[in-house]
Amino acid sequence: MKRPRIIKAGAEARFLLDVLAGGAPDPGKVDDDALAALAGEEGLSGFLWERLSRAGRTPPEGLKRRYLAAAAKNTLAREALANLDRALEGTGLSVMVHKGASLAFSVYPDPGQRPMEDVDLLVREEQRPALAEVLEGLGYGAQPRAPHLFFGPAARVDLHTHLLAVERVPARARLVPAGMAPVWEAAAPLEGFINLLTPCPEDGLLFLSLHGLKHSFSRLVWLLDLDLLLEQGGKALCRSAARRAWEMGQPRPLALSGWLVQEVFGRDLSALLEGLPGLRPHEKAILGLRARGESMDRLGEVLLAGCIPGWRGRAAFFRDVAFPAADPGPAGERGARGRLLRLASAGRMAASGAARLLRALAGGKR
Repeated sequence: MKRPRIIKAGAEARFLLDVLAGGAPDPGKVDDDALAALAGEEGLSGFLWERLSRAGRTPPEGLKRRYLAAAAKNTLAREALANLDRALEGTGLSVMVHKGASLAFSVYPDPGQRPMEDVDLLVREEQRPALAEVLEGLGYGAQPRAPHLFFGPAARVDLHTHLLAVERVPARARLVPAGMAPVWEAAAPLEGFINLLTPCPEDGLLFLSLHGLKHSFSRLVWLLDLDLLLEQGGKALCRSAARRAWEMGQPRPLALSGWLVQEVFGRDLSALLEGLPGLRPHEKAILGLRARGESMDRLGEVLLAGCIPGWRGRAAFFRDVAFPAADPGPAGERGARGRLLRLASAGRMAASGAARLLRALAGGKR
């Protein structure tokens, strides 16, 4: 996935953040092509196109093209889910739809506003082979080098047995001490379907927070997901989400993402944050980079490590992040050469992250 590499926020990033916060900024000094490109990288093309159109302004042409492309792709994804829903009848399989494939048709007013790369599915570990057979029967084929990906006639399916995809980075399981069993118990039917499930709103917020932090919120659309969910659920969801995060043994990720949503969107989330741990100075400094439209680089992994109790657990987490179990190494290299390349890559990431952290602690000054 291409990620924006914004080192210092320019006029386009500031304009985009102002729109997210509900403002109507003057686009006079904004380059239309640069704005359209940035909105595409952030996953906000459809959202920005709708906001500008509603305000009576002429959006950059590139926004409308991306919006229409997302709407068409999501329509096909919805049909693919309908076909899967029918195929699951009588199989006894439990299948959960999450992230974009669930949110686009529930919290977004228009599915074209929520682009997605693939349809994310969760299945119980013991049922994975059976679900793979169902997908193959529908015309999907597994990707040999990435067996969790299934390419079908209308959509690409990303299939996992854990909401944090621990197959690649096993130490991520430490971020969810309660495991997946409570998630399955609290899952609700996916609206408009018979056999498909989706996480309850509280678990949705927690795992969207973990996912966003895992990727250092490199796409602002992940923050928009959280904001729309919180807006839809109101104070009642804020309070129940805080309680649920403690029950799941992981309240800090929700505190981190909630603070960032409050900073970016200007929403009062005191009902959520009062029930969660307070943020540490370095956490606010790191998240402050993203709140200003800059890149957090890989510092989201630092924030996640801080959510794991004990230095041994944190060390295991960083080891697995730097040397993923299912990753052969840069350029597909394996063996000793692959390990050396991975070590060099990890060293570069560590150096970059350390420099970024120092800049964040210095208040973003260059």
